[in-house]
Amino acid sequence: MLDDVLEKVCVPSGEVLILKDMIHLKPLWLVDLVKPLADHQLSPHENSRGEMRPASHRRTEILQAATKAGYSEVCEAVLDEFIRTGFAPLWLLQALWHKLDQVASDEFVIASLIDTLVENGVLFPTATGTDFVVTFRLPRTSP
Repeated sequence: MLDDVLEKVCVPSGEVLILKDMIHLKPLWLVDLVKPLADHQLSPHENSRGEMRPASHRRTEILQAATKAGYSEVCEAVLDEFIRTGFAPLWLLQALWHKLDQVASDEFVIASLIDTLVENGVLFPTATGTDFVVTFRLPRTSP
């Protein structure tokens, strides 16, 4: 009975999101967490009319957040690698989430959210434990 209510009433209204075996209540927080990972405007890109568009202001904000965290010498190259391959060290994830005040500044919250994203197949941890691959950013062809 509860499954029917969840699937027929709560899910369509956006109050509940069911991913794998997890039920997320009021899942807007999950959207806010994934949105920066999927931002396709972090580098210059071609729009639907074939015109080249510059990178969004978010790129500058992310680079500033990474610089503030002490990664100024490598942040641009690592961000470009993330855009190409989906590879992201933990500090880059924190920079991508810099506008989420309740997330970016709390290591316990970040660890918990990363675990949730790993469980739901959004992130794949590498052997280091501090680097991740954002699965939907993987290149279409193997490198």
